[in-house]
Order: sequence, then structure tokens, then C-alpha cells
Amino acid sequence: MELALYQINQLKWVFSRYRTNQKDERNAGHFNFPKFHSIAHYPEFIRLFGTTDGVDTSHSEVRHKHLVKENFARTNKRDDFEEQIIHHITRQINAKAMDEILLWQ
Repeated sequence: MELALYQINQLKWVFSRYRTNQKDERNAGHFNFPKFHSIAHYPEFIRLFGTTDGVDTSHSEVRHKHLVKENFARTNKRDDFEEQIIHHITRQINAKAMDEILLWQ
């Protein structure tokens, strides 16, 4: 897990174009995502307290299947397939939001 966290830290620049512009110059090169920071403590917590009981990954796996795998099938599988997946997901969310707005009215 520590190796995976190290690799994520080394490759986080990939997400830089999706960040909102920050006016604060002190934080320009940093990723202030609380989730990334809290994950860094997991190996230590597992060593101290052991694994959690009654927790499974099935919900996140199903979400991955719908968000990534199904949308990957809709791309042309070229170099920019990540961009295409993001556009597919954005369109889906916008369509669901419009449905909710129409139902509300």
C-alpha cells in the first residue's frame, strides 16, 4: 500500500489540468485534497489497529464498472480515452440533472 501511495504521489501531476485555478501562489504546486492526505495514514492505522471487520469493496467495484468500464467501451481507445471518458460521464451527469430539474418543475 505504501508503494501505491508513493506512485500516486509521483503521478498526481496528471490531474493538474482538472484542478480549479488557485489564486494563492503558496498552494500553486500542491494538491490540497483531504482524501489523499487521509489515505497516507492508512498503512499506519492498519498496523496499529488491524483490518476493519464487515467492510467490502463491492459498492466501489460496481461504481467503477458503471463509471469507467462502460464508458471506456464507448471510446475509440486511442491516447485520449481518459478525456473521452470524462466527457461521457459529464454528459450523463448533466442529463440526470436536467431530468431532476424537469421532474421538480
